[in-house]
Amino acid sequence: QDSNKDQTDTEKALENLQYYIEKKSMKNHADEINNMIVDLRTKLAKKEFETAKLYIRIEEYKAAEIYFENIINEYYDTDFFDNSVFNLSLLQFVNGKDSSIKLFESNKDSFINFDNYNQWFEILNTLNENEEISYYVKQIK
Repeated sequence: QDSNKDQTDTEKALENLQYYIEKKSMKNHADEINNMIVDLRTKLAKKEFETAKLYIRIEEYKAAEIYFENIINEYYDTDFFDNSVFNLSLLQFVNGKDSSIKLFESNKDSFINFDNYNQWFEILNTLNENEEISYYVKQIK
């Protein structure tokens, strides 16, 4: 898969597209350039998401949290945002239900699919407190 490879070229292409969209001579291609930007941002978010999931599989949860946080902060406009908020909230559950729910709720207005928000909020509210992290990891999306 392309997302498993070094993303330096993707990042460079994204920078170039952002430069071109700002040039007046390229205004008639703005929609096409914007679509390319969305595709590249999604590709980068997918790479981050897959890396986070890998860290979960090898039980490096703090590293996974960093990748989910990066998606939330940098790729908030991609399809990986909602899942990253939920997954990070699950990983934060070991710090207490209140902090997990607070993190989840603080991202409510940014959710791309509000049905996800409602469904996952319900899941978070029904989880037991004070469980081992493996209990929460089973819920990861």
